[in-house]
Parts: sequence; C-alpha cells; structure tokens
Amino acid sequence: MADNLISVWREDPASQSLITRPSPKVSQISSRKGYPSSTERGRPADGDDDGSLLSLAPLKNWFGYSVRSVWRHLPVALLAFLVAMLLGGMLMVSTPPSYQTSVTILLRTEGSVTDDGIATTLDQASRQANGVVTRRDGLDRMINELGLDKEDPPAPFFGRLKQRLTDAVFGASSLSERREDLRRDLRTSVAAGPSPFGESIVVMVTWNDPNQAKAIADLAFQIFFEDRKVAEIRPKEDAVSILTSQSDVASALVRARRDALGLSPQADAPQGSDLQTAIGAERDLKAQLQNAELSLKRAQEGLRYRYALLEPAVLPRKPVRSNLGPLATLLMFAVVVATTVCVSIDRRRGRLLELWELDRYNVRLLARLRASAAVAE
Repeated sequence: MADNLISVWREDPASQSLITRPSPKVSQISSRKGYPSSTERGRPADGDDDGSLLSLAPLKNWFGYSVRSVWRHLPVALLAFLVAMLLGGMLMVSTPPSYQTSVTILLRTEGSVTDDGIATTLDQASRQANGVVTRRDGLDRMINELGLDKEDPPAPFFGRLKQRLTDAVFGASSLSERREDLRRDLRTSVAAGPSPFGESIVVMVTWNDPNQAKAIADLAFQIFFEDRKVAEIRPKEDAVSILTSQSDVASALVRARRDALGLSPQADAPQGSDLQTAIGAERDLKAQLQNAELSLKRAQEGLRYRYALLEPAVLPRKPVRSNLGPLATLLMFAVVVATTVCVSIDRRRGRLLELWELDRYNVRLLARLRASAAVAE
C-alpha cells in the first residue's frame, strides 16, 4: 500500500532534471485522499521566484521543456524539420524573382513661367505623383498597352505547378478576375513620390519580369507627363478657345454695326455710338486673347523643361530579392514546426516530465524526496 501511496521523485543534483515519472495511480489516490500539494503547504511553486507577474521563470521553464522534448524525440524532430524545410523551400522557389527599375523626373522652375504659380504647381505634382500613376485608368492603360493580361507571367517550375494545382482545385480565373489581380499587383509594385530633397520625383517599379518592369516604368512616366499636360496646359487651351469665340463674336458685331451705319472698315466710329463701344470691347478681347495665346505657348514650351527626364529606366539584370532573408525565415519556421511536434507528442501522452509541472497542475503529493547519488546508483 505504501508503494501505491508514495511517489518517489529522483532528481539529479548536477542538472536538477527529473529522471523518473510519477505513477498514474498516485495522482488519482492523492486527489481522492485530499493530500496537500506543495503550494498548499506554504512552499513556493517551482519556477515562481517571487510570485511576480513579470517573472521570466515560466518562460524559462517552457523553453527548457521544449528543448528537452526535442532531445527526447530527436528522430521525430529531424523528420519534422526536414519536411518543413522541404515544403517551405518549394514555396520559396515557387515565387518568381523580382526585378526593380526606376525613372527619375527632375522638377525645375528656373527659366520657366513664374506668373502662373509654377512653384505651387510643381509641389502639387510631386505630392500627387503616386495617385496619378496608380489610378485605375492608368493601370488599365498599362495592362492594355503592355498586354499584361494576354500572357502568363514568368514563373519557376514550382510556381507553375502551384498555379496548376490552384486552378485544378478552385478553377481558372476569368479575364476580369485576372485584370483585377493585375491592378492590385501594379498598385503594390509601382510607387511614385518626391525624392528626399524634393527636387525630383522617383517612380519605382518592382516586377517579376525585367523587360516588363522597364516598360511599366517608361509608361508610368508618360502617364505622369500627360496628366501634368492636362492639368497645366488644358486650362490655358480652354481659355484661348473661349476668348477666340468671344473675339469672333465681337468682330462680327462690329462689322454688323458698320454695315448698319454704312461705314467702311477704315472709317472712324462716331463718338459715343454703339459702334465705338463694340470696337472697344473687340479690342479688349483681342488683347486678352493675345495674352492667353502667349501664356499657352510659354507653358507648352516649358512643360518639358519643368518635368525633365533625369534618369530613364534601365533594364534590370539581377533580381533584387536576396535569399538570406527568406532562408532565415524558413529555418526559423522549420525549427518551430519541429519543436511544436515534439512538445505536442509529450503533451498528448499526459505525463509529467518536469518538476515545475507538479505545482502548475497542483498535483497532490504525500512527500517530495531527493535521492542521493549513491541511492540513485
């Protein structure tokens, strides 16, 4: 009976690690009999140095438990590690490499028109650059002109295998879904913004094909330039168009009133007459038209100067993605998987393997004995 009621724990004095396991009958009998646990007897629980909520002892206990669990199931840990490395490696190599190129647009005000708020316009263009090149119409233009939806993007073998498995399970994507995926990818792959010193705009493109990356960067610059042309030139063109129409109407009115008075085009208008008023209005409109045409001409000539292509896009030769980061992540993932598998095995067996588990799970014991080295032998 004493053998059934007393659980003897043997602890190595050098490593302080638990050697033997408790008998399952003991915890059942002790719980029925109501024997006090170590914490109920006033003894602090193992692993609780001071009872503080900020104590690192629980973390140390679980870390040691995980390490020893791996050693207890070393073959299983190695197998889980290799499987995780294999699956993670296949996923890593299934992602195509990324290539990066950029376009730099120089912003200049020297020698350009300054009476139209050019400095303010340049500042607005710099702040709005990313929104301009990633608008839906701009993204659709990239897709249509470059034919991004007409051919499959380049991918390694495992990438194509993953895509085929995905299509087999979930079905192939429709054209509209594919275009929407391309828009989402372009929004995350194309970024435009001012340089650190604010003197230029940099359009950065990261894509999985080097030729397409260069083509996207060139087209992004063209989209930005055309948008600035519309924003800065179109209002002046509209003003010239309106003033031209008004000037033509004023000239027609002057001719009609001259004809009504029977005067030749060279004859002077009578003082205070409607003809004289019409001639003055015509003269004012033609002066405004001349100023508007001059402003339009100067704006058109200065547009290329204000948004000069400082550094055109170049064809990237090497991918920008390094293997060190993904490899380190993969190693950490494999270690976590192997450790989780080993810990899960120990937890599913329901055995107490560490001294601190006695107090964590409030195991009721008759006594706790420390065996000497001589007895252990």
